[in-house]
Amino acid sequence: MKKILHSAVFALLIGTAAAQTIPNNSFENWNYNIWKDPTNYTTANDQYVPHGIPATVTRIGAGSYHGSYSVSLLTDTVRVGGVKDTLQAYFANGNPGGGGPITGGIPYAQKPTGMRFYYICNVMPGDTALVLAVFKRSGSAVGICEAKLTGNQGTWALKIQPATILLTPDTVVFAATSSNLLLGNFSGYPGSSLSIDSVTFTGVASQPALMNGDFENWTTDTAAYPVSWSGSYPGVYQTTDKKGGTYAVEMTTQGKTVFNSAQPGSISTGYNNNGPTMGGNPFTNQIDTLEFYYKYAPQGGDTAEVNLEFKKNGGFVFGTGQFLQGTVGAYVLQKVPFNTNNPIDSAIISFQSTKTYQLSQNHVGSDLKVDNIWYASNPVVQSVNNLPSLGNLSVYPNPVKDVVNINTGKLQGDIQTLSVYDLSGRLLESTDHVNAIGSVISFNMSNYSTDLYIIRITTSAGNYFQKVSKL
Repeated sequence: MKKILHSAVFALLIGTAAAQTIPNNSFENWNYNIWKDPTNYTTANDQYVPHGIPATVTRIGAGSYHGSYSVSLLTDTVRVGGVKDTLQAYFANGNPGGGGPITGGIPYAQKPTGMRFYYICNVMPGDTALVLAVFKRSGSAVGICEAKLTGNQGTWALKIQPATILLTPDTVVFAATSSNLLLGNFSGYPGSSLSIDSVTFTGVASQPALMNGDFENWTTDTAAYPVSWSGSYPGVYQTTDKKGGTYAVEMTTQGKTVFNSAQPGSISTGYNNNGPTMGGNPFTNQIDTLEFYYKYAPQGGDTAEVNLEFKKNGGFVFGTGQFLQGTVGAYVLQKVPFNTNNPIDSAIISFQSTKTYQLSQNHVGSDLKVDNIWYASNPVVQSVNNLPSLGNLSVYPNPVKDVVNINTGKLQGDIQTLSVYDLSGRLLESTDHVNAIGSVISFNMSNYSTDLYIIRITTSAGNYFQKVSKL
């Protein structure tokens, strides 16, 4: 059984921003996705739902065979930007193989004669649903019990499947899927479905303590991602340990899972399409510098990484990056200068908590926090991020619902303009003002959407900035 990262999954997260800007560059805006999995199991939901895709593994209440709940699996499709992907539907407490190592599982030291369960299915022609148990001893497979289900079964039916087990095991890996995901790159046929309940092993005195074979216990999972960024799951978190604003993004290298030895936490303004990186945001400066604040606590001599990829008409033009070393305490400013030497039209920015995907376990726990990203060519965003505390501009109320008041008593020079920008540095509105220094300027923000904004007051002596949160 395998996990495939589909292009359409990540495409859902990638937004469009104004030219020469970085979307959600201060990580103030987040998407939250919540789902339920059978307790003690990894499911296809963990692969898709964090990125806004509907769950393919769901809990059945009314109509379950026994108890309060059973579990339902559906092979489905999603189409984003003209790309159509088939979504796998599975749950497993380990990886039963399918061309790879058999990993994970739960403790079990009895030798069953088979397994029994109740099921409903509607499997598309040419497809096969599977219910599978692999028995291990000292890490090696010593037995298997595999039930293949085809066709349509509209009411709950009992299935008894004999097992072939050579030695008494110490571990069992149990999995089910609505399509045969053990076949190479086959993802199944859309519409294949399987519901199961009351799974037990036969010919034994007791069942595995962590089996949850009646599917009465479910765990709620939550994923949070910065708006306009894609990311890994798990490994990306919202944090209030920030450089400015309310939030920063945190990426943590994850420990061993049933499908991977480990994986870094990572975010990107692009996504992988089984080869080339897709997406990105408009950008045309051939010579510039990416700047950002970061905080990094490595494990085992690890280093984090930032990467830039520049494209023209969808094709790769230039790439660069830097390794990020550990920091002590406070956020530090990092600069990544670049010269693409050729015209470009878009840029992809990526961060990850570990520099390589070939991870040793001593890198698990490496933690990278990033906040306030900008291009040096964008003076508004650069000024705000380099001056996070501007006490000489009093703005109230903040947060604001309708009218914000700006006390100009500590400003110098003659007031000239009031301008409002979003956090990417895009100018939204600018008005001329001739108010005397010391007066209060009132500005109506009732038509603005809920977000963070930058207010700039320009005087004959210079510019003053302040962030305002709109409710």
